[in-house]
Amino acid sequence: MDAIDTNHLPHNTLKDIGNGMYAAGRYREAAQYYTEAILKQPDISSYYSNRALCYVQMHEYAKALPDCRRSIELDESNLKAYFFAGQAHLGLGQWEEALTKLLQAHNLALEQHRNFGDDITSVIRLAKRKRFEAEDEKRRQEEISLQVSPAVLVHAMLNFAALRLLSVLVSLSSVFQCKPSSHARSSFSFILPRCVRHTFSRSIELDESNLKAYFFAGQAHLGLGQWEEALTKLLQAHNLALEQHRNFGDDITSVIRLAKRKRFEAEDEKRRQEEISLQVSPAVLVHAMLNFAALRVAF
Repeated sequence: MDAIDTNHLPHNTLKDIGNGMYAAGRYREAAQYYTEAILKQPDISSYYSNRALCYVQMHEYAKALPDCRRSIELDESNLKAYFFAGQAHLGLGQWEEALTKLLQAHNLALEQHRNFGDDITSVIRLAKRKRFEAEDEKRRQEEISLQVSPAVLVHAMLNFAALRLLSVLVSLSSVFQCKPSSHARSSFSFILPRCVRHTFSRSIELDESNLKAYFFAGQAHLGLGQWEEALTKLLQAHNLALEQHRNFGDDITSVIRLAKRKRFEAEDEKRRQEEISLQVSPAVLVHAMLNFAALRVAF
């Protein structure tokens, strides 16, 4: 077919030629004629929506969207511009944007009492199905990402057990503080530390860099009143946090300060009890003095 001299053709004639090319399935040539019509008359909304449709047919969706936007700017009632924009978003996998534009086209068709049969609603159903499939695939991938290896699962279970045990330690220690000589405290202090050591030792065996295992162990020892052991584990956790460049704020250091204060209070109480044990009653003192005097008289 000979090339058409378009230099002297009016914009509406160029549009008509474009329509003919589109009907013949020659979408790229149709788009070119719509472009020439736009150059001669850039303020007609349908020229942009027609060219957008050509791009949609050629699967050049990214090119269609600017034409749809411009078409809507020129005529907000141009429902075809919304419809073609919805199809372009659909082609780009942008399900939400596609549904927004398609529903706008559907609502405009109802307002304008224009019957498009199932043309718009069928694409709306397609967009909804695609969105559902995308969300379903996303959920499936999330489920896959949550699946862990047996070693990681064991590691997580040990940490969980440690947390549960820690809560028991803290609760029971607060009860036993008012009964320091009870048999229950003695049994508790013997059995649970062994469980703690086994749990955290196993967790650390699986991952020596697991600073949380050291931190939880420190808290467990703290709950049992084992200040030195608590400080040892807490300082190991603190050093690991520094090595791993992990910021726990004041979480670890605040427990370290608590352990140091508890250790100081325990040592201070021990000294006080030793001082009390060295103090004697007046009766004992008089008795000792009489004994001393008796010894002096005897000699």
